Amino acid sequence: MLTRVFAVIILAFLAAAVAADHHETSSMEEFKEFGNLLEGRWIIDVKLIADWPGHKAKKGERITGYGTYRWIVDGKAIEANHTGGTNALRMLYYWDGPSKKIKGYEITSGGRSLELIIWKKSKGVFVSKAIGGGAEDGRRLTGSAEHRFSDDGKTMTFVGSDFKMGDEVLDDFQDAYKKVSK
Repeated sequence: MLTRVFAVIILAFLAAAVAADHHETSSMEEFKEFGNLLEGRWIIDVKLIADWPGHKAKKGERITGYGTYRWIVDGKAIEANHTGGTNALRMLYYWDGPSKKIKGYEITSGGRSLELIIWKKSKGVFVSKAIGGGAEDGRRLTGSAEHRFSDDGKTMTFVGSDFKMGDEVLDDFQDAYKKVSK
């Protein structure tokens, strides 16, 4: 009897793990949708949630950023370049067929790096989850945020509420993106 109960508990945990991971998968079509929504030039209003290396501004201050997203390698990846304040950032997004995940990598001039997985949550909403990377000093960055597209793709709100840098809980954020051209 105890063995049967133990087996049921293990199967329940395995089923929960499979179900939890399933929502983080994507199709190539969802990646194309995400990339097409990102493609273009953006003006970005950011409130800093930490004292990021590379910024002369401090936590809580607002900066204006500029971002460009473009398709590269015959439409198989999106490259993004951002500048804001004294910081520069470069990102690469692509669809990884074997894992069925949209993956992203980011590096900043302040030494922060980030590895992401992205999936479609609903129409016009994509989730980014940090799965690796962090500050140059070794503190890991964890958390997830939503890319919320509206106004026919001309507006994106990037919203997060569960980020941590090492043991430090970071402020919630809501960065505003306005597309200025496709």
